[in-house]
Amino acid sequence: MPAAELLALVVCDAAVVDEAGKVTLHGLFDCIWTSGFPTRHAQLAIFWKARFAGEGAVRAVIEGPGGQAVAVTDRVDVERPGLAQAIHVVANLDFPLPGEYLVRLIGDQGQLGVTPLEVRMRQ
Repeated sequence: MPAAELLALVVCDAAVVDEAGKVTLHGLFDCIWTSGFPTRHAQLAIFWKARFAGEGAVRAVIEGPGGQAVAVTDRVDVERPGLAQAIHVVANLDFPLPGEYLVRLIGDQGQLGVTPLEVRMRQ
């Protein structure tokens, strides 16, 4: 079994966890529209869920069209085997250029998954 199996990776406006641990995702999206560049997005949330074979750590990295990191989240430690999930909130994120950005989930053993995020000029 690999070190981790990614079950979900999404970008949304906000994510809320209730007392029972149930997650509610608000405003899932894969495209940001803007009137000009550079542009700033007030807030987004990255939600992930994965099954881990052991302990480890995970962080999210948002890469620009040229491969440069425009945001790196704090590390989340996974302390035991089994299911784990987390929400990374990124505020005031600057997008210097239009194009396809990549939200990468990186674990101790490398990339666990990736999801695209388009940033486009409104016509």
